[in-house]
Amino acid sequence: MIFEKAVNFTKLSVGLACSWPLRPDSTKKEKIKFELLWCLSLASALGLFVPLLYSIYEYQSDSLILTKSVCFLGAVSGFIIKVIVCRIHRKRIQALITEMEEFVKNTKPHERILLERYVRKCSFLHVSITIINYMTTLVVIFGPFLMLDDQRFPTPAVYPFPIDHGPIMYLVYIHQSFVGFQCSVGATIDCQAALFMWYVGARFELLVEEFQSVTDPRSLDESIKNHQKLLELAGNVKHTMAFIALTTTLMSGIGTVFSCLQLVGNQPLIVKMEFGPV
Repeated sequence: MIFEKAVNFTKLSVGLACSWPLRPDSTKKEKIKFELLWCLSLASALGLFVPLLYSIYEYQSDSLILTKSVCFLGAVSGFIIKVIVCRIHRKRIQALITEMEEFVKNTKPHERILLERYVRKCSFLHVSITIINYMTTLVVIFGPFLMLDDQRFPTPAVYPFPIDHGPIMYLVYIHQSFVGFQCSVGATIDCQAALFMWYVGARFELLVEEFQSVTDPRSLDESIKNHQKLLELAGNVKHTMAFIALTTTLMSGIGTVFSCLQLVGNQPLIVKMEFGPV
């Protein structure tokens, strides 16, 4: 049950991104609902992407606001790219999850022991990263209440309409907060990729044990077939997760560079504390 709990935790943690596809036997109604949620999720992120882009243009002479805008834009861009990548490779991910669930359902005792050993080995890092991702968003959401500047919203996004008064102010604050959690999910998609990678690693380790126990040509032939299937499975993981890893590297690099500009610059301590975690 430990492995199933790890899968369910990962599935729940990336729910806002719709990056965990439905089962192949899902009903037409469920598929339509899932596609609609995916479109709404992407539209929500784009709804902050454009104002942040305009903020960079508007405040290009203000290094502090420019840095904030670039960092937030990088996080939103990372979410958008990863969501699109998972959508493009949805069939690959779906096939991988289906195979994983089928294998877990029919595992032998020694195979389940190995899978659970992998879970225990990786669970602390996996859970810690997920919690940190979401806690970071909470800090950003409550930032306007904690910082000494006059920023009234979690991000310095610029809109083509007034947002300082009335219901629109609360709607913008809620939307920026929601997109913040979407960015947390975007970072947590890396944990989904990691889950698939260490599952494939566990399968290869089991395959090594299978080859070591070969006693006749028939069992050798069966092991070779399993090896070919496993190579195909690993190929699915590689083709999908390479883009996610590249996106994380690029966006993290951009955020780190712009944050360091504030850390080494002549900024108040409160500003350096804000950019330090990045």
